[in-house]
Amino acid sequence: MSSKHGVAHFFEEARESGGYASFCIGCDAFVRNDAEKWAEQVKENLAPIGSKTNELVPISDLLVPLHFPEMDAEELRKKKSTVELALEKLCGYYAQQGCSTQPSDRAEPGARMIRVGSVIHTVKWSPDGTTLASGDEEYLVRLWDVASGQSLRILRGHTGWVHGVAFSPDGGLIASASVDKTVKIWNTTSGECLQTLEGHTDVVESVAFSPDGRHIVSGSCDHTLKIWETATGNFLRTLPGHTKWVNSVAFSSRSTIASASDDTTVKIWDPATGNCLHTLKGHTDVVFSVAFSPDGRTIVSGSRDKSVIVWEAATGNLLQTLTGHDHWVAAVAFGPRGTIASASDDETVKIWDAATGNCLQTLTGHTDWVWAVDFSPDGLYIVSGSHDTHIRIWDALVPPQRRMVLYG
Repeated sequence: MSSKHGVAHFFEEARESGGYASFCIGCDAFVRNDAEKWAEQVKENLAPIGSKTNELVPISDLLVPLHFPEMDAEELRKKKSTVELALEKLCGYYAQQGCSTQPSDRAEPGARMIRVGSVIHTVKWSPDGTTLASGDEEYLVRLWDVASGQSLRILRGHTGWVHGVAFSPDGGLIASASVDKTVKIWNTTSGECLQTLEGHTDVVESVAFSPDGRHIVSGSCDHTLKIWETATGNFLRTLPGHTKWVNSVAFSSRSTIASASDDTTVKIWDPATGNCLHTLKGHTDVVFSVAFSPDGRTIVSGSRDKSVIVWEAATGNLLQTLTGHDHWVAAVAFGPRGTIASASDDETVKIWDAATGNCLQTLTGHTDWVWAVDFSPDGLYIVSGSHDTHIRIWDALVPPQRRMVLYG
């Protein structure tokens, strides 16, 4: 390999332009020989976008305008030109080294950037796939347009961190759970707070709607679950049984409830009677998250013991244990295409085959704990939220072909 000194100038130009240059990750020679030598340069100045099919995104058309949304047209053209030059030179250089990628072999642009501005505790996809809802440490629920990455509205009213959000099945309502010990119900379109549900005596960690949207379940650090009537906000019943914090709750399509707790168990409940149907034991530490498969037959849970466990909902039997994360598993989600996503304090999201338990893909890019994960309704994308204040949208198909990045 020849010296990279001539290319460094273009890296620097791209960095100074405020955008990110792109580089090929499809050439084995480049990955094997150059990545190690250029690790620090890549880390500081480059954001790789593409896939093992040798596709490159036209960064100048994609990232620079989003870095500088208020820049006048002439200045924007100058910056786009600089980044485009860097991209063209880099592609040319890699071609000389035997990489087959050409500037024309670029993927359709797919990235979006926005600024959240706060640590993200929760993020959920709307039922129609067009909107994201996030909850953060500024006590806010924020709604985002998936297509553009633009903020739609901010829902204000909580007086503590927002730890959980959920869309109603028709998407018309949002429920939010907060450190302020309340659950709030919001009109998605207007942003109006319709109800404030009070009754928990400690932090409310999680919230979920029933399949018909008529009821809401909440889980709290007061060791209980509570069920509420959506239309009126009336309290219906308390589900006692956990001996420590309830970190996560989920409603199945079969109208049963699952809860995950610091007491290392997952419980399955009948919401009509309040009876605990099963207590699932298998984790050896705090269980942070629980989710049902779309058909309600299977449950997945994630724990501080670094594992993901798949359970049979009808019997509570442990089906398989998925290992591979290097730190706590903070969030899990079940997709409609037979895959599971898990988010971890090891800064990664993993995609698993629910049937075999095989890890299909590890998604890297976050730079701090990943605390939230969800699938799009069609199962094609995964959204993740992190302590690094970034929301990222990933292609859920394996191997991933396109990723959107929402920066905060």
